[in-house]
Amino acid sequence: KGGGYTEVLLDKSGKRLLDSDYTKIEVVYTYRDSIPYFELLKNGRYGFYNPASQMFIAPKFDRINSFLFNIQQKNTILVTFGSKEGLVDIITGKAIVPALYDKIYGQDSLNKSLFIVGQEERLGVYDALKKRLVVPLKYRYLSFTEDSDLLQASVNGLNGLVTTADKIVLPIAYFEIQVLDKGFYLLTTQDSSYNNTFSFYDSKKRLLRKAPDGTVAI
Repeated sequence: KGGGYTEVLLDKSGKRLLDSDYTKIEVVYTYRDSIPYFELLKNGRYGFYNPASQMFIAPKFDRINSFLFNIQQKNTILVTFGSKEGLVDIITGKAIVPALYDKIYGQDSLNKSLFIVGQEERLGVYDALKKRLVVPLKYRYLSFTEDSDLLQASVNGLNGLVTTADKIVLPIAYFEIQVLDKGFYLLTTQDSSYNNTFSFYDSKKRLLRKAPDGTVAI
């Protein structure tokens, strides 16, 4: 139209599946489970149509990305509104994580409703079941651990352990925290002369004890 081309989506009988014409229609697959869907481009915005569930979202996103780094969630695409990222279920069309955050960094492999999100260089945790932040956006670094309810958190270069409800388990006071085994951590404190001292923390027994003098981390 108007000297250019538009694309339409037809079924095998030649019947239109969608009312509108689009600048581009492309078959894309979700990253984790390879569900095919149609990505729709119109007026510089993106939407999608899933023929299996007949879910149609009119073009409104600035970008759609099927590649999900550190996200295990199935049936999912990453969408962008301006500079904000969100996650959308390709089957239901519902938001898993609303597009309110600068970046979605990862999903907990143990509790899949939890996502580390960031805004203005501060990180928190969004719970997709509770549909809210359960850890506020206040940490410089966050990572899930092998304990389902514990996160390693960092502020001003110091580290600690907090729960997924933002309760302090170990204060943000350690130079380094290393996972030795599931539920077992090596904690390093460092003085002004760069001398290190070590402690062990057992998360299952909630037991903290100082390492013997002469302990060296390798």
